[in-house]
Amino acid sequence: MPKSKPWRTQPPSLSDPKDGGRRAFDDGRNLADASPEEALGRERLHGWRIGVDTEPPPGINWQGQSETQKDEPVEEADTGEAFTEPDWDQRAQDALDYSTTYLDQNYRKQWDDSLRAFNNQHPGDSKYNSESFKKRSSIYVPKIRSIIRKNEAAAAAAFFSNMDRTSIQGLNQGDIRQRISAELNQALLQYRLTKSIPWFHVILGGAQDAQTMGACVWNPYWEYITRRDPKTRELKLVRDQPRVDLRPLENIRFDPSANWMNPLEESPYLIDQIPMYWCDVKDRMERPDPKGRVWKKVDAAAAVGDAQDDSTRQSRISPRIDPAGQSRVVSDYDICWIHRHIHRWCGIDWEWYTIRSEHRLTDPAPLTETEFHGKRPYVMGLWLLETHKALPSSVPTLAKPLADEANELRNSRLDAVKFHINPGFFAKRGRNVDLPALVRNVPGRIVLADDPEKDVVQMETRDLPSSAYLEEDRNNQAFDDLVGNFNPMAMQQQRSPRESQGTVRMLQSGANMLTEYSLLTFSETGVRKLVEMLVLLEQHYETDKTILSIAGQKAKAYQRYGLDQITDDLLDAELTTTVNVGMGATDPTVKLHRFLQAGMGFAQIAKLAPPGVNLEEVFKEIMALSGYQDGERFTLGQNPEMVKLQQMVKQLQMKLQQLMIERRDKHESNVVKLRVARENNLTKALLEQKEDEHQNLHLYVEHLMAKDRQDQVQDDAKESAEQQGQIAAAGRTQEAALRPKDGSRA
Repeated sequence: MPKSKPWRTQPPSLSDPKDGGRRAFDDGRNLADASPEEALGRERLHGWRIGVDTEPPPGINWQGQSETQKDEPVEEADTGEAFTEPDWDQRAQDALDYSTTYLDQNYRKQWDDSLRAFNNQHPGDSKYNSESFKKRSSIYVPKIRSIIRKNEAAAAAAFFSNMDRTSIQGLNQGDIRQRISAELNQALLQYRLTKSIPWFHVILGGAQDAQTMGACVWNPYWEYITRRDPKTRELKLVRDQPRVDLRPLENIRFDPSANWMNPLEESPYLIDQIPMYWCDVKDRMERPDPKGRVWKKVDAAAAVGDAQDDSTRQSRISPRIDPAGQSRVVSDYDICWIHRHIHRWCGIDWEWYTIRSEHRLTDPAPLTETEFHGKRPYVMGLWLLETHKALPSSVPTLAKPLADEANELRNSRLDAVKFHINPGFFAKRGRNVDLPALVRNVPGRIVLADDPEKDVVQMETRDLPSSAYLEEDRNNQAFDDLVGNFNPMAMQQQRSPRESQGTVRMLQSGANMLTEYSLLTFSETGVRKLVEMLVLLEQHYETDKTILSIAGQKAKAYQRYGLDQITDDLLDAELTTTVNVGMGATDPTVKLHRFLQAGMGFAQIAKLAPPGVNLEEVFKEIMALSGYQDGERFTLGQNPEMVKLQQMVKQLQMKLQQLMIERRDKHESNVVKLRVARENNLTKALLEQKEDEHQNLHLYVEHLMAKDRQDQVQDDAKESAEQQGQIAAAGRTQEAALRPKDGSRA
């Protein structure tokens, strides 16, 4: 047996002992550690196996009395007879015989006919299967298969148009631990439904079974498989994940008088007939399961034996041969029918396995020892509701009269058309007429007759009247109204082909309403309970730390709540589960329009809500009318009134902040203006100062220039005077040179 993980016991059960052994008290055989009074109480509760155990527990006699009570008179209810273990083998066989007999007498033919209708075949007792109709038209109009396929398409659109398969919430939204648990389980289940469980097959397969058979049965459980390595001899984990099996309804047995609202839980017994390969059965006999239990060894001849014939299974796979009833060349691959029995005794469910209810493989044990939640791990889903019936009618059974009438009309009309195209002949008896050639209707045939005009006379035929087609149209209309089918071809034939889009939607709304009602019934009776049981499995069995880490990241638990790891306390909380399917969920365009319309409508009401109006109830009503149940998954679990007040407070705070900003901006604007004015004045002063300095400099320059001009004038005058003096001196010198030396005048 593999070792338990330190943070969560494995194999997956929180109630298992840490050392992997059995508890001190399991089925009443070990009471050594209990006091006499406690042992007596446990024995009365769990059913101590008197007559099987070798000796009673210490302090208890065979009548169930303590040593201090052995001299007291024994009451009728306290006698050992009341606690004597029943004959489990006889009880199992009797329950199987009675339930099978009742099923064969009341449901077998209905199921066979429904499956044959789904496979486009006439019922087994139909006249079209007789020898007299061998040469007649015997087509089966596929109306049953058509409506079931349309409903499957509607189910696919309703269940898989939303990425979030389910919605999980805590019972107390104010408790932060429940909110964390809800978000973590939501992320875990979303991962498992997307990666581990073939959710598409589970849902659509269940929808097909519910329509065809009247009900579907799922078996959710946790699959934990380990195998020992042949080389290292170490145990290795092969599978550790949730699983959902869709069980054939004909393999399930329960009491027909059980409560119609929950027959699988209310029935005093539940039997599941499971086909297994003989090699797998032998493996269970050799290797213990994760809790250390081993099946008892049974001879192969007694285990395999005769095949279990089932007409319903044959009708489902018809016209193929039933593979479960065929012998294999390799005996290990032969089919062995294992019966899982769950019977209520002394108010407690007991479980054990048998081979064809004849050879017991395990001893009966309380269901709380094999299933931690103590519930029967089976869920039934319905497509139609019929009160006070454990198994309601199927869609083919509901529409069988109209389907038979449609087949009759179609085949009669086909015979008439064929007869009109290939008419019959009257041949005189005893005449020499080539009858085989007359019957053989091939081009270029030759029919020999002595007197063709008298010996052979062609039968007169008439064309089909319009009433033959009108009757079929009316039958089709009645069929569509019954099963909720919208046929656009029939609308074009009966109405104008240019109808407006609004008219088409109005005509389609009635059919959509029936389809959505059936989907809601299927979701509430089966899918929601299945998801709730999967949540329980995830809470108790999930041990993959990688998946837990991914779930924590997707749920944003680390960022929003500051968590560093996911523990059992965070996962194990009481939660409520809903499936994201409601009225109006079959058309994505209509869904989007309704959602936007609901959101805008609530926003308008919340904006101008009358005094005293409960906005929370208004939101729920709007979402319910839009097809989203209560719409709680769109909220954060807060009161809309408080949300509105908080929004008003936020708006006032924003306005106050805006006013403060405006005031601050105005003050800053004044300061800026003052600074600008000061800077302008300073600039002007500087400019004026510069201008004064410039004027002074200009005057000084002019003064200097005037002085320079004056000096220049003086220098010019002086230079002119000097030049004149020089000229005068030169003149005098020249004159002296010209003057005669004798002093006479020239």
